[in-house]
Amino acid sequence: MLADAESERILLQKARRALQAELESMDTVDANNKISSGRGLPENFSSRKQDLERSLEEQGDRVDHGV
Repeated sequence: MLADAESERILLQKARRALQAELESMDTVDANNKISSGRGLPENFSSRKQDLERSLEEQGDRVDHGV
């Protein structure tokens, strides 16, 4: 039982790191796009970024609370 919980926690941490990396990548693309074009990214990109941020927050809550 404890081993299962620890395995789940490790998987959640890996998923969280992957989400963080994707968000950081999106932030870089967003910043570069604003500099080069003088405007923000398309709505679908912003929507995807918000979805990732929510997922990251949820993952963090699950890891912090051991769910």
